[in-house]
Amino acid sequence: MDDKLEINVQDGKTKFLLLKHYNTLLFTEEKKQQVARNNPETEVCLHGFRLSDMVGVFEPFLDYIRNGLNGISEEAFDRMLDECGVYSLHKSVFRSFLETGVCARSEPLLIDEVAFEQDKIASAVVNLVSHIVKDGHVVFLLNDIQYAGGSSFHFIHNLLEDENCNNISVVAAYNEAKVPLPHIQPLWTKFYGYIFEKHLVTEINCGTLENQRSTLNDFVFITDRIGVYIAKINNLLFCLDFSQAKYYLEIIYKMITVEEIEIDWNHKCEIVMLYTLVSIYTQDFSQALLLCEKLKELRNQTCDQKLDCAYYYFMGMAHMYNGKLDEADRYAGKFLEIAEARSSDYGIFIAKLLGVMVKMSGWHNIFFCASDIAVDEDVIRMAENYHFWNHLAHIYAYAYDNAPALFSDADKVEERLVYFNKGISIMKRLGNEYFMMEAYRNNIMIASTNGFFKTANYYYDKCHELVRGRNAYEEAMIYNGVGYISSAMEQYDRALHCYNKALTSFLQMEKIDFVGETLYNMAINCIMAQDYLNAYEYLELSFRIVKETKMNSLRVCNISKLAGLLALCSYYNGNQLKCAIYIEKTRLFLEHLIDKQEDEEEETTIIHDYTMCKDDLFIYYFIYGLQLASRKEYDEALRNFQLAEGCLDESAGNQFYIYGQYMAEFASLYRILGRENEAVQCLNAAIGFYDFQGCKGKVAELKAELVKKSCLIKERSLNLLQGLRHEIDEVLRHASVFKENQEQQKRMNFLSAWQKMVEIGGKSKKELIHPSVNAFIHNFNIDRLMLVKYDGNESVELYNNTGYAFENERRSRIEGFFHRNRLGFATSKMNNNYRDYLDIISLFDKKKVCSIIGLPFYYNDSLKAIMVAYITMKDNWHSPTNRYLLDESDYAVFEFLIRQLLNSIDMLEANEKIQQMNDKLNHLAVTDKLTGLYNREGFYGNITGIIGRSKGKAKPITIMYIDLDNFKFYNDTFGHGVGDIILTGMSQIFCKETGENGFVTRYGGDEFLITVYTDDLLCVEQLAKNIYSDIEQAGGFTGMIWAKLGKRVEIPEEHRISCSIGISSRKLLGSEEELENMVKEADKVLYDVKKSGKAAYKFYATGC
Repeated sequence: MDDKLEINVQDGKTKFLLLKHYNTLLFTEEKKQQVARNNPETEVCLHGFRLSDMVGVFEPFLDYIRNGLNGISEEAFDRMLDECGVYSLHKSVFRSFLETGVCARSEPLLIDEVAFEQDKIASAVVNLVSHIVKDGHVVFLLNDIQYAGGSSFHFIHNLLEDENCNNISVVAAYNEAKVPLPHIQPLWTKFYGYIFEKHLVTEINCGTLENQRSTLNDFVFITDRIGVYIAKINNLLFCLDFSQAKYYLEIIYKMITVEEIEIDWNHKCEIVMLYTLVSIYTQDFSQALLLCEKLKELRNQTCDQKLDCAYYYFMGMAHMYNGKLDEADRYAGKFLEIAEARSSDYGIFIAKLLGVMVKMSGWHNIFFCASDIAVDEDVIRMAENYHFWNHLAHIYAYAYDNAPALFSDADKVEERLVYFNKGISIMKRLGNEYFMMEAYRNNIMIASTNGFFKTANYYYDKCHELVRGRNAYEEAMIYNGVGYISSAMEQYDRALHCYNKALTSFLQMEKIDFVGETLYNMAINCIMAQDYLNAYEYLELSFRIVKETKMNSLRVCNISKLAGLLALCSYYNGNQLKCAIYIEKTRLFLEHLIDKQEDEEEETTIIHDYTMCKDDLFIYYFIYGLQLASRKEYDEALRNFQLAEGCLDESAGNQFYIYGQYMAEFASLYRILGRENEAVQCLNAAIGFYDFQGCKGKVAELKAELVKKSCLIKERSLNLLQGLRHEIDEVLRHASVFKENQEQQKRMNFLSAWQKMVEIGGKSKKELIHPSVNAFIHNFNIDRLMLVKYDGNESVELYNNTGYAFENERRSRIEGFFHRNRLGFATSKMNNNYRDYLDIISLFDKKKVCSIIGLPFYYNDSLKAIMVAYITMKDNWHSPTNRYLLDESDYAVFEFLIRQLLNSIDMLEANEKIQQMNDKLNHLAVTDKLTGLYNREGFYGNITGIIGRSKGKAKPITIMYIDLDNFKFYNDTFGHGVGDIILTGMSQIFCKETGENGFVTRYGGDEFLITVYTDDLLCVEQLAKNIYSDIEQAGGFTGMIWAKLGKRVEIPEEHRISCSIGISSRKLLGSEEELENMVKEADKVLYDVKKSGKAAYKFYATGC
């Protein structure tokens, strides 16, 4: 390296410098000394990032803090944390790291606060390093900065943004010959762009680096270091560098599950639990659910109830954040049962807290709480005891004070919201500005939805105080909100100005979902101003964003509402065809609610969403009523207008922009029907509503309508700013590509895990199918799946949670459909071809099926299997992490995965058939065909197996050698058929009396062995006596012989069948040689019995 490269940082102006090179620069100890000489009183730290090593969180800055605070007292460190402005919830993280090197957290992270906390902890690390340096200066020389983790980039970013920190410098070498890892690439690109704009990048050429270090291209896992890895990943998790943690966890988990490396059970559990948490915090809930299944598998290997708690907790969290609240509530209940059984006070608290969180969707992506939530007082008390202040503040702010009447007066709202203010007070103490914004936004939505716009403005002012000039995203959100309020107050031009500012900011940040929301709000402004042409354009753009980015909805409205408003605008623009198309889409999305029985509603215990589609239903009934009225179907039109009116109680505030038009049309319909009084009532109600809001223009329009006069409406053209349409198209294109890449990466990751799942080694069919299909369902967020396989003409349901059996007419219709549609299909209610597949959709309740994929599997022109998978309708659609729309892009993936599973099942079934054939052949080889008893080979094989299973531990055993007496008489006199009767009859007697205590062998001809697992002579003697008793009762089997011969025959007493028995016992049988001796001994005494008169038994040792 060229020594002429000078680095001077003591002026305090050089906070960061990136030296860009191509294999020509490497900071060394020599360079470190040179920098120290050039910068007196400056501490110089040299560090290099290597792919083969696990990169730590905030490396090397966090380790610098720990080394610099070695020996500091607990009190001094606490004072330092306060002086550095460390966020309250992060103090335990830094304390534990200082004490042990391993981070721990006293109160869990909330998923919506991830970005806020990531920024907070990065700033804390900057402040702590600066505090340690004090009046001095530190410079970090970093090699291969492109290999750093995201947290290190965040540290540098916040260092540069901190105007008060001038005693830290970072000089980083970036080798263009080395590419960042894929998970870091997006961060690196953003970071590089940021520092390039600040002119902090310098290209250098110091000649050729002769001794370039050879580095491996990926992380190298060493089994013996698993404990170190777990500690580092733990620190990445609790310091919120999730992308880096996930990178390492993916590698290690794959090695555990696919490559099956040997690590101990505890470490496996730790890896799976860490991976599950990271997946939840990164909102990869399908992966989290798959990992929960692995955790369950590990739990089955032990009796550790802690794993049960972890399993149910994680399942509850994943389902809660995924929008499946009923399932989450069930898992929270299971968790509570175990915690109570273990008498774990902390476990009981966490389980109950989870139950409370489920009722409010984990405070994740809920726009606002529509009603108060009952909270167990124990949860409040325990939250205080365990210092869960952040959760407690959320409970106070969201669970209480949601009654609309509390917001009616902006001047009194502060004194009315007692619990809300408790929550805000806690948050101010904690320093959680993010929550305060969300809490104020909750109040804004309650107020504006119920028409209390002055109160909404009051809280917007509070929001602006928090973020003014500091947060572009939050300011854009405020502009959106102020625009919404301005629309409601007829300040249309001001609203458009606010929306354009918000839209410009969101486009710069490439937040396409918020672009969609802003366009929707702009449409609302246009509808309020009766500019339906521009409203249609904005809504169509919003609809396109939802569709192309595969979103379930916008946060501010459902797909059904977008379609309904497009129908409305089409109607007033005079395009009846488009109106009909969009109203039909609206009906499809809402039909599961349209036909619901209007029973008395139950008390809400779980917030499934913020309006339960009432405003969507209102729009549908209103527009459908307009269509019917235009066709002069007045009675049916009136019914729909009345149904719309029934939806207004819960959504009147949301419908301010359309309420006047609705009431005017309602009045017009009443007048056509000759019901003037009702028409006047409608118009007066609307006048009263808008008069309360101070909307003079709307009041004037409605008063003119009341006296049947025309009112001049000011024409407005609330156009999009020039150039923004092109920007929207570009940002949407980027977002669509990014989304598709994400989906593709997710599919690839799942495919890797799937290969292992569908391996058949050592699995039963159930063990293969159920875990695989459950993983498939979790990964693709499928609600219902039917998988049927054919065995000849017989169908077998491999998996079916649809509630509809594959039989009778349903089977016939499904088979008929797939005979006509051999390629299968994928569709959703958003697609125009949805109705083409109603024949099969209706078999699964078409009102509840939102999107569906059907796949037939043909082999040699015959139907081998059928899969139908679908996602059901929800009462509302605001779960952006949960998927609702399946489409053609899923078709090929589903077909590939399910075909692999079917192939594995085929292989398993083939192996089972081969095994059955082998077992049958083996059985025939060791079994006597006539009696079904072991034959001679079976006897020795069974005994050898017993000796082998005893693993050298000898066992007591007795051999009874039996020879049938007078058998020759039966065979010679009556033939072999009767001889066979005697053999089977005697076999049955021997088996009956031996039972589970041993086994019987046909040793050859009319010779049998009874092997019993005891050396107790009294037991053996009783067994012999029982055999003789049974033979006596059998009466020589004369009845069976008569039946065989078809006639009565007499058998002389002296020729009646009986047996002689020789017996040999051992207290300990440990070898085959001993067994041979026993058989010989039994045979010997059997010979003695036969010689002395037959029909008796004798023991070898005693001569009894």
